[in-house]
Amino acid sequence: MNTPRGSWYPEMPPALPGETDDEYTNRLTGADGTDRRPYDHHRGKQCSIGVHEQCSDQTGDWCGCPCHRESPAPNQADPIVRIDRVRPREPQPIDPAELAAAAALARQAHQTAGQLQLLAERMNDLGWRTDEYSCDDLIAVAKSLMGMSMRAAMHSGDTAVLNDVSGRNWKPMSAGDVLGGDEQ
Repeated sequence: MNTPRGSWYPEMPPALPGETDDEYTNRLTGADGTDRRPYDHHRGKQCSIGVHEQCSDQTGDWCGCPCHRESPAPNQADPIVRIDRVRPREPQPIDPAELAAAAALARQAHQTAGQLQLLAERMNDLGWRTDEYSCDDLIAVAKSLMGMSMRAAMHSGDTAVLNDVSGRNWKPMSAGDVLGGDEQ
């Protein structure tokens, strides 16, 4: 029979021969920097040294100490991660202003990259260069801007912007399209 969460505590690992109390605490918390912690999971400082009631993560969201879970059944291994403890992330609200700004940024970066690449090619043809940057440097910056404009276009979710920036005709898809949808 399982006990309620937080009402049982695992046994503390033994001190090493000749280890002082401070050395023992530093080893358990990882403060000694030797990576000799006896746990195969992350524990908060208080749980590491056995003061479970003072753990700053009483819900066990980031402290993996077994004291935050129900006790295992007799003769059953103590699982490190329980599937029922993993919570899905709440979806973040989509800000239309952010998406519009990403679309505008994608268009501007794409236009600037094209102009910079054309300028660098003309300079190269005429044997000109800037004082600090070679034509190859400018072309590398233009390529970097093109990549950033693609990422911004994809982030915006605007298919027309993505089409303009990539030079391809993209078709919007739903998760059902990717996963096979409902076959009838």
